[in-house]
Amino acid sequence: MTASSGGEHQLIIEVRSLIEGTRERVGAVVNAEVAMLYWRVGQRLRAEVLGGTRAPYGARVLANLSSALQASHG
Repeated sequence: MTASSGGEHQLIIEVRSLIEGTRERVGAVVNAEVAMLYWRVGQRLRAEVLGGTRAPYGARVLANLSSALQASHG
């Protein structure tokens, strides 16, 4: 192995490490954002549906929300 090929090998290792580290951090951020989204949706539904006085309305809201979300997001 020549000096230049050893340097190239080290460069490849370092660049791979940078890519992998970034992918891990991006994944963590995405997971945190998705968890926050679900929490916010749950909070919103809890406030709207479990508010106490509008139970029949809440059931209709959930059915409509479910249909709309399935149509647009599967």
